[in-house]
Amino acid sequence: MGLSRVTVMSFSLNEIEATAKKAARGGGYGWGLAEEAGKAVRWLCAHGFDGCKALADLLETIDGADLTDKRPIINNGVWRSPSSELCPLTTGAALSDRAFSLTTEGVIIHSILQPLLLLPFVQAAARQLQGSVTITWPNVSAVCNGAGISWNAKSAAQLYCTADSVKVFFGGESGNVLPAATRAEPNEADLKRLIDFARRTYAPATEESRLLGAGAGTSDND
Repeated sequence: MGLSRVTVMSFSLNEIEATAKKAARGGGYGWGLAEEAGKAVRWLCAHGFDGCKALADLLETIDGADLTDKRPIINNGVWRSPSSELCPLTTGAALSDRAFSLTTEGVIIHSILQPLLLLPFVQAAARQLQGSVTITWPNVSAVCNGAGISWNAKSAAQLYCTADSVKVFFGGESGNVLPAATRAEPNEADLKRLIDFARRTYAPATEESRLLGAGAGTSDND
C-alpha cells in the first residue's frame, strides 16, 4: 500500500497580498493601511513566516475597536499606546517613516499586538539606512539587512503573540539569509479567516443587481 498524499494549498504571492489587503479593509483599516497589510503579509509568506495567521489573529483581536487608540505615542525613544495595546501596522508605518532617526540605542515599543507584522517595516527601514536593523522581543530576535532576514526564536508560538516590549535598533550581525519563496502555503483555516474578513468589503446584493444577474428578471418577453 502506498503512502497517502497530503494536499498542501499553494497560492501566488499576488493572491495572498490581494486577500490580505481586502481582509484588512474588512477589519476596519483604511485602504492605505490595508495596502500596507497586504504587502506585509506577502513579505512574511515569502520569507517563511505564517503571515496569514499573524494578520488573521490581529484582525480578530481588534475587531470593532477604535483603531485611533492603537496608534503609537512617541516620547524619548519609548513608544506606547494611548489605550492598552499598539497596532503593528500603524506602528510599523510610523517606524518606516522615522527610519533615519533610528540609532544603535534604538527605540522601545510597549504592548504591541502581533509583533511579527513589524518585520516587513523593519526591512524597509534597513533598506533606507543601507545597513542592518535588529528587532527583538522576548525569546525572539531578527536582523534585517535590506536584502533578507535572519532570525531566531525558541518556539513558533512566540512569533505569534502580544509582546510586552519590543526593541528596534540600527545595527546587528546578519546570519544566513535564505532566498525568498515565490509562492505561499498558508494554513487553510487562517486563509478562511482572512476571506471572511474580506467578504465584509463586498456590497450586499440589491434587488436591481439580482435582477440584472438573472438576465430577463421578472419580465416575460416570450
